[in-house]
Amino acid sequence: MSTDVGIWLGALCTLAVLSYYLIRESIVYRLAEHLFVGMGAAHAIVLGWGTVRDLALNPLVKGKFIVLIPLCLGIALYARPIRKIPKWITNLPIALLVGIGAGISIRGIIGSQVISQVRATMLPLNTVNNWVILLSVLSTITFFVFSLAPSPKSPLGAAYNGLSRLGRGVLMVTFGAAFANAAIMRFTLLAGRLQFLIHSWILTK
Repeated sequence: MSTDVGIWLGALCTLAVLSYYLIRESIVYRLAEHLFVGMGAAHAIVLGWGTVRDLALNPLVKGKFIVLIPLCLGIALYARPIRKIPKWITNLPIALLVGIGAGISIRGIIGSQVISQVRATMLPLNTVNNWVILLSVLSTITFFVFSLAPSPKSPLGAAYNGLSRLGRGVLMVTFGAAFANAAIMRFTLLAGRLQFLIHSWILTK
């Protein structure tokens, strides 16, 4: 077996987490869980301090006083529990964070999920794959149209119902593929940990 202390700690923590599936929640599992959360919080604090040091304190020492603006806004976030400070001071950095985050998110969503999807659908209908993509997109959109549905007795209504059923099938296949992908990812992680236990911990001399 390995004589490395780090590998032993990793192996014991892995066994502690995997013990949940054998004996359910126990003291060993809780210890590993608390250790993971504590290390994650400590890592986040160290990264946060490094960001403040590199982007605020070091430039301030070099004479770049423009960084005082984001530094003061960041300090105002932590001043919210102090009741003597006016609320507008503590609300200003929150409003900036929410507004900038919403603007960036909306721009990214429109570009990646709307414009890119439309461009990916506008394909020349010269291959079977392009026909499948076009019919899948149109049928999925048809499935979510409820207010403008034609009468089911008319030919247009029959075509609409057919497309709607096809869209439901496309959604089921998509959700099934997403679930299978998630399951495969979990099994990949499990295989990686088992490989670590066998090759790095047990079989290593």
